[in-house]
Amino acid sequence: SVDEYSSRKEWEDACWQKILRSDDLLPLLITSYEQHDLIMRAAVLKELMSGKGPRQISKELFISTQTIGAIKKSMDENNYRSYSCSNL
Repeated sequence: SVDEYSSRKEWEDACWQKILRSDDLLPLLITSYEQHDLIMRAAVLKELMSGKGPRQISKELFISTQTIGAIKKSMDENNYRSYSCSNL
């Protein structure tokens, strides 16, 4: 219940932690496309942290360099933002 927390942000953080700890909940909440996107973002982060460049990652994972740039920016800012629906 939201009432049990001092702020909505604290409640959202607690909910997210419960989702992460659950083996069954996340697959019920996301589509196969969202699962694919999460996996690809994680793969790009791993490759960036290993020192690979955007062009090499793009070739290996079939992801645009623009997407890789957005993921790199999120890594630098510690916050992912999708630019595919900006200004909507």
